[in-house]
Amino acid sequence: MMTGPNSTTPPRLVVLRQVEGSQWCVVEHAVQNGKRQFAARIATARDYAPACQVAIDAAKRMRLPLAIEGAGLRLRPFAPLRDLPKNSNGKGF
Repeated sequence: MMTGPNSTTPPRLVVLRQVEGSQWCVVEHAVQNGKRQFAARIATARDYAPACQVAIDAAKRMRLPLAIEGAGLRLRPFAPLRDLPKNSNGKGF
């Protein structure tokens, strides 16, 4: 995993991350030397829908890509059609 003009991984990103059971947090990660590292905590653990809204707002405000990482799953880009809570009205898009 490299960063730069020919890379598929951005040097910084906002991550919606499952931490325990149904609890999610929002963090910023940076990619250095091909490895993803924690850079900052944006929001502490909360239920998925509120965490999702915080993550969307943070990514927009910081102008960074948004990714999601479920427990035991790989990091992947956030896909609104797949990842928005079912009762969401699409606010933020």
